[in-house]
Amino acid sequence: MERLKNLFRNKGVGFYFSLVTGVVALVVAIFYAVIYGNYRSNNNEPVISWGAFVLLLVSFVLPWLGGLFKLEKIAPYGVFICGLVALSLYIYRIYYHASVLFAGIELQDNKSAFFLVSGMMVVVFLLTIVSFFLPQVKAEKK
Repeated sequence: MERLKNLFRNKGVGFYFSLVTGVVALVVAIFYAVIYGNYRSNNNEPVISWGAFVLLLVSFVLPWLGGLFKLEKIAPYGVFICGLVALSLYIYRIYYHASVLFAGIELQDNKSAFFLVSGMMVVVFLLTIVSFFLPQVKAEKK
C-alpha cells in the first residue's frame, strides 16, 4: 500500500493526464482488435496492424512504469512516440481498406466502424501531444 501511495505522491497534472491517455489507448486497442482483428480486406490482407495494437498497449503501460520507477518526466516522450507510430501504422494498414470502402467496392458496409476507430486513434494521438507538454511532477515550494 505504501508503494501505491508513493506512486501518486508529488505528481503533477501531466502525470494524471498521461494515465488517462493510457486508459484511452487501452480502450482504443480493445475496440481496434475487436472490430478489425479477424477482418480481411478485398485483397485478403488483414486490416489490423498488430504493431499499432501493441504500441497502444505500451502507451497504457508506460505512464505506470514511469511512476513506479521515478521516470515520470520521460514517460510522456515514450507515450508520444508510441501514439505517433501507432497512428502511422494504422494509417498505413487501413488506407487500402478505406479506399475500397469509400469507392463502394467493399461488400460489407463498415463505414461507422472505420470512423469510430479512426477517430479514436486520432484522439489518442492528440492526448499524447497534450500530456507531452503538461508538467509531470509538482513544482517544489520555495
